[in-house]
Amino acid sequence: MDRRAQALVLRRIPYGDTSLVLHVHTRETGRLGLMAKGVRRPKSRLEPVLQTGHLVELQLLVREGRELQLLKDADLREDFRGLRRDYVRLLSGLLVCEILERTQLPDQPDPLLFDTAVAVLRLAAGTSPRPQNLVYWFLLFLLSHSGYGLDLEACSRCGRPWEEFRHREGAGLDPREGRVRCPDCRPGGEETGLPPALWRVLRFLLHSPPEEVACREITPGTRVLVRTLLETLLHAHLSPMLELKSLRQLDELETTTETTREGHGDEDE
Repeated sequence: MDRRAQALVLRRIPYGDTSLVLHVHTRETGRLGLMAKGVRRPKSRLEPVLQTGHLVELQLLVREGRELQLLKDADLREDFRGLRRDYVRLLSGLLVCEILERTQLPDQPDPLLFDTAVAVLRLAAGTSPRPQNLVYWFLLFLLSHSGYGLDLEACSRCGRPWEEFRHREGAGLDPREGRVRCPDCRPGGEETGLPPALWRVLRFLLHSPPEEVACREITPGTRVLVRTLLETLLHAHLSPMLELKSLRQLDELETTTETTREGHGDEDE
């Protein structure tokens, strides 16, 4: 049966001398594996179209129960060319693709997740000064969209609003329930620590549009805290999720860049 689908190309694996196995995330049917025969031939029109991170329109030959569906044709819809302006943008865009590949199960359509990923890639490819922040925003969106959102507004035990203890050290976050406990109710350090700087940045990421997130400076030390917490949450809730090595690379790259940058810009206070 012929089928058309919008898709993000997530990964390419060479197959034989001239073919590719493609991992894609489609708006209509979710994650799919495809066999793209002959697309690596020197004169193939499809080779430049089927690059990782491209938004494409696919024509497929689908058979129920087949592990790899057959690609018949593809047209480029958007290449997010701005991602190639610098390594931080490129790595941020590739991370969005990696997150989709590692967290989404096959044949589970999710148009909202697909549209959000495309919107994030467009922002990262634009002129926003902090495209790496979009990766954190997207991960928090994914957790919330999957039913594992964070509630940082009040202590889950005593109900005290966060404003009353936001400047105190010792608050904690239960990764399983995604709720905070104040320093007085945190039971002996059993939860992940939630220092004030991390708290402020998480609330900013949770309550701000991605366009604003991509313009905000976050200090390297706080980035490490955000990334570490996100890794904990992902491992707690999304079992297909493996370590995102590229996320650590992004932190390391940002730290290196920060040490050579003149001035400090906006802080994460």
